[in-house]
Amino acid sequence: FDAAEITDQPFLTQQRVRLTWGFAPKDVDLHLVGPDGTGGTCHVYFDDMQCINGDGLKVASLDRDDTDSFGPETITVWHTRQISGTYRVYLHDFTNRASSSSSALGGSDATVGLFAGLVGSFAVKLLTVPNSSGTVWAAFEFTVAGGKVTSTRDLGSMSYERTAGRVGTMAMSSRADAARVQRDLARIYADLAGSDARGRAKPAAEPTH
Repeated sequence: FDAAEITDQPFLTQQRVRLTWGFAPKDVDLHLVGPDGTGGTCHVYFDDMQCINGDGLKVASLDRDDTDSFGPETITVWHTRQISGTYRVYLHDFTNRASSSSSALGGSDATVGLFAGLVGSFAVKLLTVPNSSGTVWAAFEFTVAGGKVTSTRDLGSMSYERTAGRVGTMAMSSRADAARVQRDLARIYADLAGSDARGRAKPAAEPTH
């Protein structure tokens, strides 16, 4: 991936994630987890098909939920000139969600792509699910700034998750928690450094007679 190939393209004002797969499993769901632009998190999937933030902007929406094989399913990310950040893309085998040993998703020939442009016509990334066991595939993440895709990163991990609403959200929570810990530690170190500097300050001169 060459970021210059993305940022030099004109009219990259929205992004669209598109999923297709084979005959089985019947129901594979596309999930997008990312920022809402007001300090919250969007999780767009079949049970929450539209994310609108506190400022009234539609951040992202699931355009189509396919439950009988093949797809496509698409999620469009809107208003990327106003909302920057990193978005993660997941696939969930809803058909076999209760299984702890299924490899159906890995054999589904599922392909997920990121497309950019005014009509989502410029292909940024295309990936095919690995032939591995699991009901969740963390496919990739992409970062948007100023309405443009500035970078992408493959994730590639397979795991199991029964509950659709939990797909991807635990990872985002862990990252947010880690960021908060880092900020808290930085403040503690700064306070300690300040206290140490004050403790080392030269005492005021004794008054003379």
